[in-house]
Amino acid sequence: MVNYLLNPDGNSWNIPLVQSLFNHSDAASIVSMPLFSRLHSDQRIWKLTTDGSYIVKSAYRICLDLIVAATPAQNDSRWNSIWKLQIPPRVRTFLWRLAQQCLPTRSNLLACGIPCDDTCVTCEQLAESQIHVFFICLKAINCWELLGVDHIICDLLLTADNCAAMFFDLLDMLQL
Repeated sequence: MVNYLLNPDGNSWNIPLVQSLFNHSDAASIVSMPLFSRLHSDQRIWKLTTDGSYIVKSAYRICLDLIVAATPAQNDSRWNSIWKLQIPPRVRTFLWRLAQQCLPTRSNLLACGIPCDDTCVTCEQLAESQIHVFFICLKAINCWELLGVDHIICDLLLTADNCAAMFFDLLDMLQL
């Protein structure tokens, strides 16, 4: 502990001890640090609770706050737009899982360590990823053509880099 490197008065460095424990440049850096007289003895405190004691709940809240602060505000409204859709709850949950890219496609299964062939079951040409299954596979393209939005899908495929971006851009284009 740092206080072991101080003289008994606590207001100055024990220079011979510091020099015996550290190389010359580190010792010089240490003894050049100013010391301040302490009114209270050292103690561990957690500033983020009212009584200064550490609790897991307060650390969890800090982590959540950091995650929320790092998440752009526009994404919140996009995620909330899924839950506001006037569709059955099961479909909303499915769309949320699609946007989270956590559907059990063969690519996702392989990424989780589940051995399987990653080739698309339908077209047997490309890897079965979410963006392939829902937007690139010939069967998907046929479905989008029947709905009359295949031209929108083609335009979005030029700019989207993943399934979530593709999904949210499609929602924006269709203004659902």
